[in-house]
Amino acid sequence: MTRIFLAILLALGLVSALPVRADESATQIQLEVRKKMKAAQEGGKDVAAAQQEYDLGTKSLKDGMQEDAVDHFKKAKAALPN
Repeated sequence: MTRIFLAILLALGLVSALPVRADESATQIQLEVRKKMKAAQEGGKDVAAAQQEYDLGTKSLKDGMQEDAVDHFKKAKAALPN
């Protein structure tokens, strides 16, 4: 009985930690995209499409929707010029 209880507590602890990891991931991607966008802008490249997705990602992150934020940041990264 005690083992089952401990297993349940462990599972709940792992599940509760998942959103934090998603948030860290979204924040890490956000920082990476921001650096690449800044470099592209300094190089005179058009980053309007990437900026739009980046802004949507930032809004999603502020609204607590980490998965949506990650999606938007990944789209922003893909929209950056090479």
